[in-house]
Amino acid sequence: MNKTAKLTAVVIAVITVISCYTLCAFAENVYANIDSAKVSVDIPDNFSVTNAEINSEGVLRYNASAQTADAKQTLHITSEKTEKAQELFNFKYLSKDEIDNELSSVKNGTSTLTDKSYKSVTGASYKEDSSCIIFMLYNSAISGSKTISTATAYTVVNGELVTVTYSSSAGSLTVAQKGDFNSIVNSIKVKTLLAKPKSIDIAGTFGTVFSTMLFLGVAIIILVVSYYIKNRNVKSNPKNRCADKYYDELISEGIMGD
Repeated sequence: MNKTAKLTAVVIAVITVISCYTLCAFAENVYANIDSAKVSVDIPDNFSVTNAEINSEGVLRYNASAQTADAKQTLHITSEKTEKAQELFNFKYLSKDEIDNELSSVKNGTSTLTDKSYKSVTGASYKEDSSCIIFMLYNSAISGSKTISTATAYTVVNGELVTVTYSSSAGSLTVAQKGDFNSIVNSIKVKTLLAKPKSIDIAGTFGTVFSTMLFLGVAIIILVVSYYIKNRNVKSNPKNRCADKYYDELISEGIMGD
């Protein structure tokens, strides 16, 4: 075997090893990377990703789907940049009253924090860690001859609504399936918690500018009036009715007294 053939064989071997390592690494750790929200979500080993879309424009920024081999369990992960999410920016800073109000509202089928609606909710709860607060709910619905049971987790992070939906078309969720869902929720990681951008208060800014202009206008008017009054008083003085260059001459000739 000549040198060229040996070198080619070595290169192929190296590429093969690197490729195998890369594929194994992805196989061992499949996750959804929502870069716009700085969030990642692990996908269980028994799920295969069927779709993953990233969009830098519009409301829907991330949209991924996965399912089990028998297609009876599905996983849907989305991230939406909504006006409500931008307003709240991070659930992490919700008060206890806001959390309680959200749980109460979701149990009745509507989220006050996201304006989303849910049908046939059977339970709701939340979990909190150092970087986010995640709400979770369970519901079920009949579709034809099947009962679709769903577990949903959602949070607002860095101005985006991140939602994870785990569904089963094989009746109620089993203990193992609920365990899978809880593992997915626990895997939600916020890589960077951003500070909420300062909003521009247009009304307040306009009010400040208007007040400043009004103050300056009044000050200018006062200065003009003061100057006019002072100038009129000066002109009313007999000494100032004559030109300065003639004043001394008129005094010396006795035409005008002091």
